[in-house]
Amino acid sequence: MSRLVSSPAMGPRRSRGEGDGGGARALRRPSARAASLDGRACRPRRHAALAGVLALAAVGWLAGCAQQSSTEDEPRPVTTVRPAAAPAAPACACEDEPVVDPPLLAFLSLARAAHHEADLAMEGDDRARAVAALARVTSASWSGKKPPELVEVTADTFARIADLESEAGKFDEASRAVDAGLALATEPTHYRGRLFELRGVVEQRREKALKDKGDKAGAAKAREIALDAFGQAMDIQEDVIGRMMKEKEREKDKGGK
Repeated sequence: MSRLVSSPAMGPRRSRGEGDGGGARALRRPSARAASLDGRACRPRRHAALAGVLALAAVGWLAGCAQQSSTEDEPRPVTTVRPAAAPAAPACACEDEPVVDPPLLAFLSLARAAHHEADLAMEGDDRARAVAALARVTSASWSGKKPPELVEVTADTFARIADLESEAGKFDEASRAVDAGLALATEPTHYRGRLFELRGVVEQRREKALKDKGDKAGAAKAREIALDAFGQAMDIQEDVIGRMMKEKEREKDKGGK
């Protein structure tokens, strides 16, 4: 379901030198908001796209794991468990576990509510309330390993916070949100690429603000950071596209056999 610190290095980039750090399962569909050439970011409403991510995650959990199917050549024998006999091994590894994870569903509901509240707050020009609502998602406590759905939704929420903060000229706060998201979303997926995209947007806005103040050196530095971040975002998304296309081809080949 989707709908989201120093970051670990992603590794060498193909064409622009080393990255500076800081994704989750690629089953969720992207909610892109590309930056325009004049320094402003395109800003469609994000809660609808995030709602789709959240819905997909919920469906995955509600469905549970798929029952293993037997082949036509080797049908699965039917076994009968007698009272005195030891129980047969489950057909699925998660058969004895609850299909629905209540804490995850609660988190996803929290995230939906927070993004709706942020939408309403922004409609009323209450940016502080919007950011505060989203911060409840990124600061939600979780015990143990974080599931992919939680990582994705939290990372996307950090990206939205960075967008809102940088729109208001709070560039340092926006940068911290991006860094926190990259530290969480460490896998090379759409969500990590999205955070690098937002890093570029934040620095692009910073460049404009510094240029307006006459700080040419600061503006030039922000411009370089923005260009590098956009490059890393594109590298990651190209990798995601390539991997997904190969996976689709493999599935197609399996289906044809």
